[in-house]
Amino acid sequence: KQDSTPMILLIGQVSQKMINREAFQEIDYQSMFGKIAKWVVQIETTERIPEYISKAFRISCSGRPGPVVLALPENILTERTDAMDVPKFSKINSPLGKNESVKIKEMIQKSIKPLIIVGGSGWKRKSGLLLTKFAQEYHIPVSTSFRRQDIIDNTESIFAGSFGTSVSPTLIKRTQEADLLIVLGARLGEMTTAGFTTVSAPKPKQRIIHIYQDFDEIGSVFYPELGFVCSMAKMAKALLNLSLEKKLSWSSWCKELNGEYLEDLKPPQFKGKLDLGLIFQYLNKELQENVIISLDAGNHTGWPQRFFQYSSTRRQLGSTCGSMGYSIPAAIAASLEFPEKLVIGCVGDGGFIMSGLELMTAIQHNARPMII
Repeated sequence: KQDSTPMILLIGQVSQKMINREAFQEIDYQSMFGKIAKWVVQIETTERIPEYISKAFRISCSGRPGPVVLALPENILTERTDAMDVPKFSKINSPLGKNESVKIKEMIQKSIKPLIIVGGSGWKRKSGLLLTKFAQEYHIPVSTSFRRQDIIDNTESIFAGSFGTSVSPTLIKRTQEADLLIVLGARLGEMTTAGFTTVSAPKPKQRIIHIYQDFDEIGSVFYPELGFVCSMAKMAKALLNLSLEKKLSWSSWCKELNGEYLEDLKPPQFKGKLDLGLIFQYLNKELQENVIISLDAGNHTGWPQRFFQYSSTRRQLGSTCGSMGYSIPAAIAASLEFPEKLVIGCVGDGGFIMSGLELMTAIQHNARPMII
């Protein structure tokens, strides 16, 4: 849910004739998952299975994406039905109105130190490239929210760095200096705002344009001057069509932020035997462009987040909710999905203990991730 990732869980339940008797392995799934899922429901009749499945996909993928839980009583699994299939769910995106485009243009044009923050789910390679083209044309710096570094090519001259556990102190300072934050797809959560310090709640000192996939999130913590729902693909295209008047201040501001980001890529002096800063600096230089990096939770991720550069072809897989045990299964899945690519899973000892046995799955299915 916190990752804003669509996911559908099909979970076994005891037979309907045993429900509410505390039968063996009986669980009240509404109580268990109610606070961390978008929808929790138990299928009671086989005839309604197509309806529930279709609705599960619609709820999971619409607005802010998230998990849906469907409980399946044991007797349902062996019953037969003549129920008709339901048409495949298709996502409906909100259009960007002319009034919103005019307001966005006015706010950007008045800005002296604008900063774009991109993040969240729903980005595609083309959307990231269109946004990059817009930022390059007007010299507006772009940063990314926690573990969304691959939305923008980190080697571009407009890149200002990433927020999260490895955020540069200079980027925190520049965010506080900015007079306009253009937030695209990011929630502006704790990690992206350095513990809600770079942007003050509920009324920030910076002017904020917040474009997100769900109305409920806009203004839930920070009150934006302009906020609306739109897909990232349509938003990126709309920005490119704004026809702004270029400002000299944007160019010098962007160059300053990018220079500070490049300086932060240099590992500090280290006297120990294992300099992970130098190791990831070396990997960043030597590895091919289409590598995939998966990250677990924990302090060890500071090095691959800070010293490795990502892009739409150098992908980053990382949970944003802080749960451990993610990296190895993610690396295995990526290796199975893209067998031609090098996949590197970065994991600490605790995360490895939690899901290290999945290496058996990798061997069984001939996945070939490299685990650090």
